[in-house]
Amino acid sequence: MKISTVTSWDCYQLLLCSIPLIFSACAPTVYSVTGQNVPLFKEKGDVAFGGGLVSTAPAGDKNGGEVHIAAATGKNTAFIASFCAQSGGETDPDPAYWEDRGNFFEGGYGVFGELKPGTEFRWEAFGGIGFGSIKSASSASSVKVNYFKPFIQPSIGLTGKVADIILTPKIAVVSYTSTSVKMANQDEQVFIDDFFSDKRTRVVFEPGITFRIGYKGAKLQAQYVYSTFKGAEREQQTVGVQNEFLSLSAHFLIAKRWKKTATVK
Repeated sequence: MKISTVTSWDCYQLLLCSIPLIFSACAPTVYSVTGQNVPLFKEKGDVAFGGGLVSTAPAGDKNGGEVHIAAATGKNTAFIASFCAQSGGETDPDPAYWEDRGNFFEGGYGVFGELKPGTEFRWEAFGGIGFGSIKSASSASSVKVNYFKPFIQPSIGLTGKVADIILTPKIAVVSYTSTSVKMANQDEQVFIDDFFSDKRTRVVFEPGITFRIGYKGAKLQAQYVYSTFKGAEREQQTVGVQNEFLSLSAHFLIAKRWKKTATVK
């Protein structure tokens, strides 16, 4: 008879899989970090777009999708826009289990250029505003929040025909415009109300890293973003926050230089 052995790596994987389920069952989500639209353009007329799958953690097992578009409207100016939808959690008669749904939009305008003329090292900086809406519900309670999010998003990176790598130290202000908290437990009601009353506006740092690999105008993109936004926890009461973002998407770039290369050939 064959006896299987359990290694430390197996235990580690089991722990990672268990953590999101534990958090998703315990608390409503009041904030979720989203992806970063980082086209890193080279010249006027460049247009980038794409979309793919996203996942957030650690306050729950939330998954969804995102789309993004950007265009260089001037010699050194461009706009960006993106939309993301997420959902997850547990649907269960037990009031301790929560199901969350969220929609998020960001748009901005900025400038771009070369870090060093004649090289593929580039920079860009966008200013813009985002909007978020999250609805969390259990069998006996609900929490609904809306917020707007002005941001400054600078990036530096290396971009080429085959691969791109981009670093983005984003800074944003999260300000809640409306909150609706209806908890079956009065202590939890007071706890969450106090969370919003203490600080309805928060400054957050959201650094991200983006990798793209492919050829010319068609690449596969992977991105990770972390947010310093913090939730709250007291005994068995928790305010959940999704402060880690991971995405895998397709990224397409329409550029005049690709057409020029084809013509030369």
